Amino acid sequence: MKTSIIILVRNQLDYTKQCIESIRQFTRPGTYEIIVVDNGSDDGTSSWLAEQQDLVNIRNEFNAGFPAGCNQGIARSTGQYILLLNNDTIVTRNWLDNLLNCLESDETIGAVGPVTNNCSYYQAISVNYSTLAEMHAFAEHFNRPDPRKWEERLKLVGFCMLIKRSVIEKIGLLDEWFTPGNYEDDDLSLRMVEAGFRLMLCRDTFIHHYGSVSFKENAPEYLQLLTLNEQKFQEKWSFQPINYLRIDYELADRFVRQLPAQPRLLQIGTGCGGTMLWLKNIVPRAMLYGVERNPRARQIASKFMYMYDHWDRLLAEGLSFDAIFISHFLHEMSDPADQLARIKALLKPDGSLFISALNSLYYQNIVRLVQGLPTIPEARYHAAELSAMLAEAGFDIIANEAKAEVPDAHRSIVDMVCILGKSGEEKIYESKSYFIHARPQSSLPFASLLERLDDRPDLPEVLDALMAYDADEIADAIAERFPRPVEKLNWMAIACFQYGQDDRVLPFLNRGYELDPIDRDTVYNLAYVLHQWGHRDLALQYLEKTAVRDEEMEALYREIAGIHHDASLSDRQLTYWIRRMEYGIDAEASAAELRRAIMEDAATFEKILDVIKRESSNPNRLLEMLQGFHIDQDGANL
Repeated sequence: MKTSIIILVRNQLDYTKQCIESIRQFTRPGTYEIIVVDNGSDDGTSSWLAEQQDLVNIRNEFNAGFPAGCNQGIARSTGQYILLLNNDTIVTRNWLDNLLNCLESDETIGAVGPVTNNCSYYQAISVNYSTLAEMHAFAEHFNRPDPRKWEERLKLVGFCMLIKRSVIEKIGLLDEWFTPGNYEDDDLSLRMVEAGFRLMLCRDTFIHHYGSVSFKENAPEYLQLLTLNEQKFQEKWSFQPINYLRIDYELADRFVRQLPAQPRLLQIGTGCGGTMLWLKNIVPRAMLYGVERNPRARQIASKFMYMYDHWDRLLAEGLSFDAIFISHFLHEMSDPADQLARIKALLKPDGSLFISALNSLYYQNIVRLVQGLPTIPEARYHAAELSAMLAEAGFDIIANEAKAEVPDAHRSIVDMVCILGKSGEEKIYESKSYFIHARPQSSLPFASLLERLDDRPDLPEVLDALMAYDADEIADAIAERFPRPVEKLNWMAIACFQYGQDDRVLPFLNRGYELDPIDRDTVYNLAYVLHQWGHRDLALQYLEKTAVRDEEMEALYREIAGIHHDASLSDRQLTYWIRRMEYGIDAEASAAELRRAIMEDAATFEKILDVIKRESSNPNRLLEMLQGFHIDQDGANL
């Protein structure tokens, strides 16, 4: 099977040479052909190409543009696979084999592409190389086949796109209306998806991309072309590519952590489904639903999820969801509070609403208003308005994160807006967007406190507030409301133990034990705290019931049973005292125990120092508490 590699060139001979030489070096001989379409180069490119015996050379006397040039190359190609490759790329070891592995892994896959250092639509990754030698070393380590790193996408960027010939034969060639170039790859991608083919981004494959070298020689002309072809795309597809192909990674990242193992999810304002498609990759057992008014976008999204034109239809079907998210869509609602109240009926009692919204008071939006320019349509509400809107709709806000985005050069502008503004708080004007997690208002008075348990900075405040409620009642609520209650119950027990709320530890661990008596962490934590409180026999009983004890559990068992007969203190006991010092729980008493251990040779200072380094975020402060021990070596300054 052969791959036809089609490269368009117009001048830029140095880049073309690097690209072709890398193909020759890193692609198995006999598996490919190179077809170069020269769009009227006048810098010696055509002469150099004519000397290359292993190339198919197509010479145009004028610049026919990218789509037409690619179509010329496809017409001359003989391979089963068509690879569109920019001449400002450098391919790497295993690049083509990796891409072919993915392309041929499923008959529904129509095209694949690699990641790179310079690309739009989230196809670029962070790199740390500065020379080509370092780049190839990076790529050799990176390009290791791994199907777990294949990610389904709505579109692939055309700098390197490998396509089955049978797919081109079914959907047609590149649309030459987009000449000289830009948005023809968006168009080609969506036509493949509409035809029922899947597109895969291979995150196990990396090539280098310099990035739009030819187009960016004339930046103003390039920007004008982008605007013109975006208008052409919108005219052809009836939606804006930027908004309807969006992947809201930041919002999705935040709510994925809150989901059960097999959730039913709904997005309001789905567009073509880019965000939900990403979720399909990382939560493969999720059931995906979307609401989208644009019929063409809805048709594309329906290829991989259940689509509706209005959420009222979901209500009529009696569906309920673990999570609903709204990404930059509130501005399209005529009465958001009323609409959100109706949407709330679609949530399960313990379901979550996730919203991303642009801030109307963002300083750049205010500057645009002052300059008489149109403001950003999606930036319709600020933080206070969003909070009031959700409260009116019957939601409790669990978390509200602001994303600040202010270049250093604009700091003076923010300061000026802050002086003129009503609140005088910089955060209000430097926050570009908000990410909100809300839940239906609950009959449980402490429900909102439970939702804040994962917020580490708030933990002492939350635990103090929960002291007003019975521990057994809280444990029951955790068991009912959280998708992984045993994990959360253990977490609560550990937090209470570390913050000195010892009387509330066992209710959480006992509830976890009732739910899963063989859970490793529950058994270990029960044995550990019982041992710390002097209940040696009971601690051993829990460990002896465990059929298989891992190394850590076995070490705890031996310590409690006294099998090792060693007078020295264990790391676990030292860690217990050091953590209490760290959190200010009987800190002086714990420091005294450590000083006594050193005096009685139950633990060396070096051993205590090692544990402090490992466990403490502020080791120097703990060393100051252990005053009275002079250290001459480098242990005195951490």
